[in-house]
Amino acid sequence: MLVALLAGLQILGFSPDDRYVAYVEHGVGEGSGNAWATLHVLDVKKGAPARPPVEIRLDTGDEEAAVAKAREAGEAARGKLQIDAWASPKEVAHDERGAMTEESGAPIGTIELKTKSAGPKERAKCEEPFQPLLLSLKVIWMDDDRPSRIADEKKPPASRPCASGCALDKVWAHGKAALVSVKCTVQGFEGPVPKYSYYTSLLPYGLAE
Repeated sequence: MLVALLAGLQILGFSPDDRYVAYVEHGVGEGSGNAWATLHVLDVKKGAPARPPVEIRLDTGDEEAAVAKAREAGEAARGKLQIDAWASPKEVAHDERGAMTEESGAPIGTIELKTKSAGPKERAKCEEPFQPLLLSLKVIWMDDDRPSRIADEKKPPASRPCASGCALDKVWAHGKAALVSVKCTVQGFEGPVPKYSYYTSLLPYGLAE
């Protein structure tokens, strides 16, 4: 699991057809002080990598240089996937309960985040107050009584085996494609630190239309 201080995110964009999304996580390693950046290109519908992640690790704290290299890798991936250009996403406003609104203030629906602990075998690997949390995310629409599932974890991801205090962070969209980030707390070298998880979905309605 990569735990980082000063972690940040840059979204390169969605493909115009909403099939892919690319983003770069970056930060400075806890303990080492060295800069890192990781490019992710995901298949939106599958919620899985469309290309292998590209990890940049520097021997210095030059975070901008690490991000630049990751962005270059993002352009290379765009070419291999035959995408003309990355389309900029729209950040979707929401409150602490996940209720989303359009720019006009009109309600869209609510992203519901629920957590539960995995079984005793996984719980034995975590120290209090951390647990092997399983996350589920779904959109409850204003004008449709059929919720749309974004995520329903069956086992804790390797990057977040033990966590606490998970909450909805940000939502980005392009057309009917969505990228959602969830912020949890995990144990770092020097105490609790934030850890972000990212989920994608191709929804029946657009959040950015």
